Amino acid sequence: MAICDYCKESTDGLPHVCKFCGKVHCSKHLLPESHNCSGLEKLKERGKVVWKNAFYPEKETVTKKSHSMKKHPQKSFSKKIKENIHFKWDDFLFWLRKRTHYGYNYSKRKKYLLKIVLILCLSLLGLFFFYSRADQFNQVSLWIFNLGGILILTSLFFAIKYGWNFLKEAHNFYKRQRKWIKIVIVLILLILIWQGFSNGQILTEKVKTTYNGIEFSLLSPFSLSKIPGFSGQEVSLPSFFSKNSCSEIEQHAKNQYLSSAKYKKNFCGAICGQQNLEYQRYSCDKENKFHCFCKQIENE
Repeated sequence: MAICDYCKESTDGLPHVCKFCGKVHCSKHLLPESHNCSGLEKLKERGKVVWKNAFYPEKETVTKKSHSMKKHPQKSFSKKIKENIHFKWDDFLFWLRKRTHYGYNYSKRKKYLLKIVLILCLSLLGLFFFYSRADQFNQVSLWIFNLGGILILTSLFFAIKYGWNFLKEAHNFYKRQRKWIKIVIVLILLILIWQGFSNGQILTEKVKTTYNGIEFSLLSPFSLSKIPGFSGQEVSLPSFFSKNSCSEIEQHAKNQYLSSAKYKKNFCGAICGQQNLEYQRYSCDKENKFHCFCKQIENE
């Protein structure tokens, strides 16, 4: 039987060997704290050193020769400028080409875009067509309604509506572009505005002539004083219009920057006024001959 190294008594059963100090102990003095284990104290001291070195490492003396920093040669000012320009240029190319953005979806928007462009073009063509022949359309009897004015206002309504939709779609297209495309578009608009201001007098004169050539009375859809269609008498035209063709009348209107309908109406009105008659209407026959019709002024 083994003898306990701490109490010097014999052990019952198998002996217990301490894993810290390596001595044999009985069951009463099995734990390291019960036999004042010297190996446990050494282990504690060694653990303190390990923890101290882990949190507070000792500063190693480093010689200047072993860790001497190699001094890089200083760059010249011109070289720094070149490197900076090269870096900025690479950054600009990345921003120009590889920048992610939400592009304009042509596949989903092409049907809607085609629809508004088609209706806008048709409404503009109808507006010019109905305006140039408003007097002829107004000869159609619709009680107190002017057929020409109704057609002009209808086409004008669709032109404004789908023109606004086209502008919104153009703004949507502009937002979906890359920044450099936006900058180019803005520069083009600024150039056009600058050209407009530099030629402001010419543009102002054209706007004035266009505005003066518009006959706003044709836009009225109602006519309270209805003129009978064929009650007037035809009057002869002046000698300098010997051919009496509608094409010549329209050419004179273009030369004076006036609309064809307004020029024809004023032309016939001036002829009727010279003969103490009241203007009623004008017409163009199948042979492109121009005719003015007047009616007798009723004396009060």
